[in-house]
Order: sequence, then C-alpha cells, then structure tokens
Amino acid sequence: MYSSKRILGLLSLFFILSITCCAQEEAQVWITKFDSTFYTSYENNKLSSYDKYKRLSTSKNAYHFMPLSFGINALNIMYETTGDMKYMEANRELIENVIDASIDIPRQWNYKAKASTVQPVDPKTYKGWIVRSEQVGPRVKGRDWMLYEGYLYRYVMQYLYILKKNGLTNKYPKYNKAYNKIFSYVERNVWNKWLERSIKESGDYSKFYTIRTHMGSHWGAIALYLNELTDNSSQRKVAQEVIDGYNQLLRNNFKIREYEGHPYYVWNSSFDNFLSDKHKNKPYLTKEDNAIV
Repeated sequence: MYSSKRILGLLSLFFILSITCCAQEEAQVWITKFDSTFYTSYENNKLSSYDKYKRLSTSKNAYHFMPLSFGINALNIMYETTGDMKYMEANRELIENVIDASIDIPRQWNYKAKASTVQPVDPKTYKGWIVRSEQVGPRVKGRDWMLYEGYLYRYVMQYLYILKKNGLTNKYPKYNKAYNKIFSYVERNVWNKWLERSIKESGDYSKFYTIRTHMGSHWGAIALYLNELTDNSSQRKVAQEVIDGYNQLLRNNFKIREYEGHPYYVWNSSFDNFLSDKHKNKPYLTKEDNAIV
C-alpha cells in the first residue's frame, strides 16, 4: 500500500504539472494572438503591423521614432517571454533599416533660429534622421531631435542587452555582426553626439535629463544599458554619472503623502530641482515647437 505521505506527494506533483500545463496553454493562446495581429495582413489588403513598422523603419523621418519604438519594445518582450528567435530577427531587420537609412547630421545646430534658415555651425560628422513632419514647429522640423531619439534607442539598447545577456552573439555569427554594427552606431551617433552637445552647450549632462522626468528616464535607460555593455572604462564612467544624476533628480522629486494612514509617493512630471543653474535656465521646448513631451 502507498503511504499517505507518498500519496500526498503524488497529488502535489499532479497539481503542479496541471497548473504548469494550463499556464503553458494560456501563454500559447496569447502568443498566437500576438503573431496573428502582428504578422498577419488584414482584410482589404491592409498591411500587417510588422509591415507598417518596416515602412516606419525606412521613412527617414525621426518623427516616426516614437511609434516605431513600440514595435521594437513588443518584439523584445516576445523574445524574453518565448525564446523564439523570429522576434530577434524581426527586430534586427527594423533596427538595421534605421541605421542604413541614416543621413549626415551636423555636430551642432544653432537652436536660436529656425532650422530652415540656419546653416550647421560644424562639419557633418554624425549619422541620423531628421524630423520631416508638418506637425512640429519650425525649431524642430529639419533637425535631429533628442526627444524622439530617446524613445527609440532605449529599446534598441535593450535589444543589444538581450542579445548579449542570452549569449546570442556567441551562438550566432549573424547576431554578433549585427550587435557590433548597432552598438557602434548608437554609441557614436546617438550617445556621443548628445553628450558632446550637452557638454558644449551647458558644461554638464543636463541635456540628458531635460526638464521632464519621463524624458530623462529614456536617457537614464540608455545609460544603464551602455554601462552594462561597453568595454570602454571612460564611457562607463560617464554613463554611471548620468545614471547617478538622474537618480538624484528623481529622488528629490518624490514626495510622501498619506491617505487614511497609508503612505504613498507622488511626483511632478517636471523636475522640482535642478543639478545646476545652467540646467534650470536652459530653454527646452516652447509651445510653438509643438513637439510631443
């Protein structure tokens, strides 16, 4: 006869296996829903979501970085959830499309005048996209814009982190090549570009923080991934300093309130304090810029 302990153990194992099986079945339902929505074309010859993202990735319009970032984020999450390489491959194509469609970008702009009337103050040394939308103001149109780049490249850096963390760069030569290409591009044409401009304009990292907590978080995330991925000790030092600065600003913004004896945090969408007078007095977006903040 089986002992009561053994019976209880078998029942527990059966229960765990049943739960696991149900969870896997439910997960597969959602994976199927995502794939059918993301990859499948709709009726009346409408493009699939993925086809729309591919169009955005070759549009050369930096205004599209924000909607494109949602697709890249979704594909990152799907790989993390399933381990299916098709999501990594889809993102590789989208991100490399952006890089391959880049144009020459000046090192510095004169932000005191309209883009259409201003010549670059330095030779063209960077690659990137400019804003080509009629929905923004004259100071934004025709330039590369930090706000939109932050939305996109936080998830591009997340993609690189996922490749590295899961050993995919060692396992697949194709993704090692993609990793090197994308990382080199982002480090030089995104991070170094805005770092150079921030130091030149303000003498500090305030351009990465802006005046909005959520906009600063984009560059805080980029700094976190860069800090993990770079082999350059000087680059890692700067990234850590940007992270520490953002943490300080955000921590200063948190206020504790209480409701019926229960404490909770509140914070303003703009920073209450600044790291320097230059940061505080620096002009960012105006109403006429009409850039999404």
